[in-house]
Amino acid sequence: QLGGAAGTLASFRAEGAYGRGGEALTSAFASELGLCAPALPWHTLRTPVADLASALALTAGVHGKIAADVLTLSRTEIAELSEGEGGGSSAMPHKANPVRS
Repeated sequence: QLGGAAGTLASFRAEGAYGRGGEALTSAFASELGLCAPALPWHTLRTPVADLASALALTAGVHGKIAADVLTLSRTEIAELSEGEGGGSSAMPHKANPVRS
C-alpha cells in the first residue's frame, strides 16, 4: 500500500521521486506485483470499514433480540419455551433442574 501517511501521495510527488509522481509510482508498483492499481489508498477510504461495523452491529442487535425473546418466552408465567425434563431434585421432587443449560 502506497499513499503516504495521509493518503495524498504528496511525498511521491516531490522532484526526483520516481520522476513522474505518485500515481505513476503506484501504477508501476501494482503492475510489478500483478495487481490492479487502486484509485485511492485504502487507508483513506473508510466506507468498507464502516459498512462492516454497521453489519456487525445490526447482527449483534438481532441476536440480542432473539435472546431477549427466548428469555421472555421461557419465564414460568408464559412457559411457551422450556428445556426438556432433565434430572429432578432429590430434596424437592416437583423441581426440574436444568441439566442442558
